[in-house]
Order: sequence, then structure tokens, then C-alpha cells
Amino acid sequence: MNREDKLKFEFNNFMISRLRLEIKDYYDSLTTKDFIELKAILSNINNIITLKLTLKFVDFLTSLFKFSAESKENIINTIQNINPNSNGFDVEIENPVKIVAEVKGNFPINNGNSFGAAQKTGIIKDFHSLKNGKSKSSANTQEFYKFLVLPDADTARKATNNLLNLLKNNINYKNYSFEIITENTKILNREKIYVVFIKID
Repeated sequence: MNREDKLKFEFNNFMISRLRLEIKDYYDSLTTKDFIELKAILSNINNIITLKLTLKFVDFLTSLFKFSAESKENIINTIQNINPNSNGFDVEIENPVKIVAEVKGNFPINNGNSFGAAQKTGIIKDFHSLKNGKSKSSANTQEFYKFLVLPDADTARKATNNLLNLLKNNINYKNYSFEIITENTKILNREKIYVVFIKID
């Protein structure tokens, strides 16, 4: 199987099996211009994953903090009106509980046990923002519960544990306190940054 045959097989297989379309050769039926437009649409995939994770995270928060139906609806409405390219926190709640969160749709590269360099940089930057605040947000994060949200996958869990172990042994992060949320996590405090793994489906 040559390079194009492999690309054609993978593309058609996805279109038919994942999108449940009729069996046909979609690869050859699309023009280069069609593929360019498809690429532009797919560039929003990360925003879609982030939004789905964020809305599931609201379910988690509602259960954890016993939010009322009205409070949950207000939080969701706020999230739905945030520009995905804004520079604030992905979740910033003042009432009924002060919460800030960054949501990452990151899966380790090639299904490995470590994040790529750019992924690590992004997550570390989020840890810094959660602890110290952002210029685009008025939130004093010292007064907020802080969360980093990631997709619940074995590879993401292993990669996160590896990254946290590296940071814990790095003198530059000696003032950071991390904890992965588990079923045994009962009492939260505002000093820690909590890592939450959320199942999308």
C-alpha cells in the first residue's frame, strides 16, 4: 500500500465508520479545495473538545458543591457566551462559589505516556495562571478554588502523573501544591491546584 492508498483508506474508513456515511470513495470525490475547507472546519475540533469537557466539568462542580439548578444554568450560560479565543480562564465563577479552571483537551502524542513539549508548556502555563492570576482576568485566584481539567484517558492520566512528578522535584515549583481529584477527595482548599479528569462520553 503506497502513501496515497494509505491516506485514502484511513480517510474513507473514518468517513464511513465514524460518520456513518454510505460506502463510497470520499477521498477521490473531494477536490483539493474541498479538503482545504474541511481542514478549516476541523481546526475547531480542539474548541469542540474543550467545550464538551467544560460542560461536563460543570456537572462535576454541581455535584461537588451542590449547586442549585439555577446556579448551574447561569454558569453554563456564561460559558456558552465566552469567546473560545479569549485570554481569560475557561471557567471563572464568582457565585455561589469562587472557582477558576483551565480546561485542556490534551491527549499525549502517539498515545504515549508523556505530553509533547508544547503540551507541557501549555499545561505549566495554566498552572502558573491558576496560582498567580491572569492579566485579562480580575480574579484574585488566591480566593478561588483552582482546577485544571483534562480528558479521562489512561494515557492522559499517566502523562499528567509524569509531569506532576517532574514539577514536584523542580525547585521553581516548590510553592505549588497539586492534587489529583479522586473518590477519596473530600475537603478542598484554596491553596492547591486540583487536577480533574473528566469523561466526555
